[in-house]
Amino acid sequence: MQGLMQDRPLLISSLIEHAATFHPDTEIVSRLPEDTHHSTTHRTTWRGLRDRARQVAPQLKSVRAFVAMTDRAHMPAIEGLKLLCFEELLDAQSGDCVWPEFDEKSASSLCDTSGTTGNPKGVLYSHRSTVLHTLMALAPDTFGISSSETLLLIVPMFHAKPGARLMRRPWWGPSWCCRGRTWTGRASTP
Repeated sequence: MQGLMQDRPLLISSLIEHAATFHPDTEIVSRLPEDTHHSTTHRTTWRGLRDRARQVAPQLKSVRAFVAMTDRAHMPAIEGLKLLCFEELLDAQSGDCVWPEFDEKSASSLCDTSGTTGNPKGVLYSHRSTVLHTLMALAPDTFGISSSETLLLIVPMFHAKPGARLMRRPWWGPSWCCRGRTWTGRASTP
């Protein structure tokens, strides 16, 4: 006989739903990548982030193009690459999305290295492994972070699967500051 208590696949979408439910108005502040004067920030909340993710999710069924996380004015020109504008994709969608349920062992992300410490290698993460990793990080003796904190992401978004760190934030529910592409005292003050 199988137990039925909390019988639900461990999917990454449950992390953002948790944050939107239990920390809906907690602020997330980011420096915009095109900000060269350290004065332009984007502010949202966990609920706002979840709503934006729901808007674009129906368009992400397979890889047919790449998405630049910017607006039309700051789109890069890359020849031979089908590049879509994130803000335009978002504007074209409603927020009515129901997260799909599927096998929790499905691949969720791929982290690879250029071989800085040896041969190039990669790890394919599943939804289940990512959620379990997130739950382990919630223990007070692991990081001791709660919803009363404000976190500043220092490591670049592409470094060593920051997705692991990103996935923890919705469960902790802290305010969150993203430093942008430069690192100066002025640039790090939201």
